[in-house]
Amino acid sequence: MAKKELRDYSLEELQKQRKTLTLLNWIMIVLCVVGSGFALYEWWEEDEFPPTLITFLAVSAIIFLNESRLRTIRREIGSRQGV
Repeated sequence: MAKKELRDYSLEELQKQRKTLTLLNWIMIVLCVVGSGFALYEWWEEDEFPPTLITFLAVSAIIFLNESRLRTIRREIGSRQGV
């Protein structure tokens, strides 16, 4: 199955993707900040590198990739709306 290009989606589908990715990013950001805080506190208390911190770094990478996709979607929506 061929990968769909952004131009193959309707404007409504793009806006729905944008809203979904934005919500997902905010949820992951909150979880990442809270989780990283606990992991850093654990590191501070036990002087041992917590493996959970690596998980939160990986989640940060996913957030970065989602933001890249969001920028592309916003650009496509703007070009269709003539903004």
